[in-house]
Amino acid sequence: MGARRRTNGAADNGTLANFWLDDDGTPHVATRHFRNGCLTLTPNRLDEVRPGQTRTLAQQRDTSDCRNEAPDVDVNNNGEPDELEELYRVSDDGPRLYVERNVVAAEAQLGVSDWDADADGYSAYARTNGSGEYGAFIDLTITDGVPTLRVEHPRKRCQILKPNRTDTVGTSQTRRMVVVDRPGGTCQT
Repeated sequence: MGARRRTNGAADNGTLANFWLDDDGTPHVATRHFRNGCLTLTPNRLDEVRPGQTRTLAQQRDTSDCRNEAPDVDVNNNGEPDELEELYRVSDDGPRLYVERNVVAAEAQLGVSDWDADADGYSAYARTNGSGEYGAFIDLTITDGVPTLRVEHPRKRCQILKPNRTDTVGTSQTRRMVVVDRPGGTCQT
């Protein structure tokens, strides 16, 4: 029977994603954590555990250790290798625009494990306050790896929006889209 292990008191629960041993026999466990993306746990010491003793596990957050499949594997069975899937899409719920990130593609391409609240394969990466504030969606581009929206303000002004954060998406951590440029005129070119 294995020895008990305990962590340093943080909420470390997550879904088991991967387990491996290093060449020196050090065990590692990777879990998909609801707040911290991919969490890798490793024992601080490997010496003998005596009755009544426990070992603390060191944590690494936002690691790329959860995915144990090669990037060219099709984990979500949509017919396309995960490394080639589109990372972002845009959706709306009426007044708000959402930039959503494909969680399987993010693991394969970026090495991050986002939280997917509704289990549809996409994390709610960023959102606007509403169409009245920012305007109608024109297009999505990726600029330096960051999703960028072009929207037409109701007063016919073009606005460029980017997320205010670009780290791993945890529970209830949808980023806000902020205006980064107002190039003037309409978005229609």
